[in-house]
Amino acid sequence: EYMGTSLQMAETPHWILQQNKTFTAWVDAQIASRGLKLPTTVAESAFEDGLYLIPLCEVVCKDKCLKYQKKPKLRIHKIENAALALDLLKKHGFVPDVSAENFVDDGSSGGARSAGLTGNLAALKLGFIWQLFVRFTGGDHKGAGDWLLEWVQLRVNGKDRYPGVTVTNWTDCWQDGRSVCALLDSIHTKIIDYSGLNPEASQANWQSALNAAEDLLDVPQLLEAADMVAFTPDDKSVKMYVMCIYNAAMAHEAELASGSLFPEEAPAPVVVAPVAPVAEAAAPAPAPVVVAAPRRKKQNPRDLVSREELIDALCDMYGKLNDRLLRCPHCAADLTEWVADHNCRVPA
Repeated sequence: EYMGTSLQMAETPHWILQQNKTFTAWVDAQIASRGLKLPTTVAESAFEDGLYLIPLCEVVCKDKCLKYQKKPKLRIHKIENAALALDLLKKHGFVPDVSAENFVDDGSSGGARSAGLTGNLAALKLGFIWQLFVRFTGGDHKGAGDWLLEWVQLRVNGKDRYPGVTVTNWTDCWQDGRSVCALLDSIHTKIIDYSGLNPEASQANWQSALNAAEDLLDVPQLLEAADMVAFTPDDKSVKMYVMCIYNAAMAHEAELASGSLFPEEAPAPVVVAPVAPVAEAAAPAPAPVVVAAPRRKKQNPRDLVSREELIDALCDMYGKLNDRLLRCPHCAADLTEWVADHNCRVPA
């Protein structure tokens, strides 16, 4: 879990908590190819120095930022980094409704941070991630969910194969997990064992769908099964996940059509029939033990990071840690000059 995600959870609406987790998971999936993972959530301070915002923008734009500060200690350096990331987005035709200062000045004076996930800055950053997703990954459409909802409806609504499944919105229609399982089954019947689902096991249905989509379509698990069934789902979180399924289905369209995505039949559950001793042959045979088929092992994108990229990432992490060690824990004042004046030892 990320540090700080429990901040004011009791009074924070569930949709904000779920949106924050979903958007953070999406960002992590984008920057995984750089060997990176956010140190906290997108609505908190993950982008405060620009060192995670820049690779995110580079990945979605498929372009490079200009030279930036890899060890930003001063506020102006952090603002410059964030501004470079936003400039890259503008270069590709996207003008976000957020400024560089919104990422950097995250409660340094005490006001914004005290508002937790319900503050204006948190809302701005969540809105920024949603706009970024829609523009670069979700398709730049007006009414960004309507055409996608129609796509789902054409595949699952009114189908004899999916009795009781009718999708009319992005919230409660998805809560029991049958809609997402039906969608995956409509893409290819080998993705998930739809006939084996239990309509009453909502959380198990969602987990099966999340596992199947990740294993066979490379769709990251942006949602948590427990969150989906405990409360009414957040519409943007569901849209984001379904859009990822749509993009994956389009990317694998040829493989799905030819069946090459499934080079071998999925391993069937193994039925182990215990052998009774000869002396007890007359006794009733024990019930077979069913062992679930193993999930397909996926390679972590972070495993593909080069040695040079790993060294750069470690240097950035060290710089950030060293920066925090040189700040007063009470007022966040920069102690660099004080340390130098008093000949204090700085961790090397």
